[in-house]
Amino acid sequence: MHLVRKFSRACFVIGSIACAAGVEAQSSSLVLPVPPGARVRVTAPSLVSPLIANYLEMRGDTVVLVEDRAGRGLWSIPYSDIRSLHLSIGQKKNHAPYMLRGAAIGGATGLAVGLAFAASFSPSDTGRKYNRVGTGVIVAGAGAVLGAVVGSRFSAENWSPITLPRRLSLVPLPNGAGIRVEF
Repeated sequence: MHLVRKFSRACFVIGSIACAAGVEAQSSSLVLPVPPGARVRVTAPSLVSPLIANYLEMRGDTVVLVEDRAGRGLWSIPYSDIRSLHLSIGQKKNHAPYMLRGAAIGGATGLAVGLAFAASFSPSDTGRKYNRVGTGVIVAGAGAVLGAVVGSRFSAENWSPITLPRRLSLVPLPNGAGIRVEF
């Protein structure tokens, strides 16, 4: 019985050393599937909003990013803090939602302006009046066309989610009674 206990302890120690060596080897060879210079969107608990930046490199287990907006800073985010990572795949080519929104706003504005114009002004010939509905429809059509043209100029960036490589880490419990394995 005593020999079995010693053997199980020895196996546990050897297994722990092998796992620790495996974890160390895994953490030193961590590579993100993102080319340097690529535009990425990162979410992490330490960030107030998603960070849009250019990926620079991995330094140990820290992701280094260069922000290309107003802040223009160098960001270092621990890999373990990253919740999601998205890679930019260019601008969205489907302008239909923006064109429809622009046409609706332009048409409604044009209808209101046309009705207000027909109600407020009268033609130079005193025997005639503006047709409110006809004027409203014509100006609404012009507003819808103008709104669709303006809406066609808007675009949005497309993002593709990146699957983050899983890491094995051994974390001691707060009371020191054991360890917890996290992925």
